[in-house]
Amino acid sequence: TTFYGINVTQARVVVQYQGVMFLMNVVQDGVRVSSRIIWSDLNDPTTWIVSPTDNICGFQDLTYGEDILGAAVMTGVLYIYTTRGIWRIGINSSGVSGAAAFSFQQVYAEPKNQAGCLTYPNTLVSTGSDHYYMARDGIYHFNVYLTAPERIDWIHRADGVIYKNADTAINAIYCGAPVAQYSAIAKELWFSWPSAGSCSKASASAVAG
Repeated sequence: TTFYGINVTQARVVVQYQGVMFLMNVVQDGVRVSSRIIWSDLNDPTTWIVSPTDNICGFQDLTYGEDILGAAVMTGVLYIYTTRGIWRIGINSSGVSGAAAFSFQQVYAEPKNQAGCLTYPNTLVSTGSDHYYMARDGIYHFNVYLTAPERIDWIHRADGVIYKNADTAINAIYCGAPVAQYSAIAKELWFSWPSAGSCSKASASAVAG
């Protein structure tokens, strides 16, 4: 089965932004292209075939070797999280057609050690002005004012229950199982993960903001 003529059968990340649908980390023509982003026409998720004069459909490949794991809006801007960094999607001036309607800027890169990069895709959450997520070694925070993700001290001291405690430490094999949620009413971040010592799940919360 193909998707509206672009031969895409799978997409790891699907997100709507500014009236455009984005498919990321896709299987296209039978091949996994983990760094590829494909987008639809404006306000028309049924049109994906590129036409430089008739629509803004297009695609962009990020740096080779990056796996796109998640995407979320922060202060009105869409940020893309990969195994090796963070990208920001820019909107070019109105009236620009074709793939030139969007630009892609890498705002953080750690290709060698992947320090501070998203590891558990379902833990990426937005409070509106900030993002939080689980990396390999801890919970990280990122916003538009930072040049690199940071480990906030009070969260760093608390996330040992996920990463270091022998009884509750995360089972890293199940990278899709950990999840996170933000409660705007309670202003709390909730994290849930499979523990290494059993098949049960552990959970914790933290106050944000």
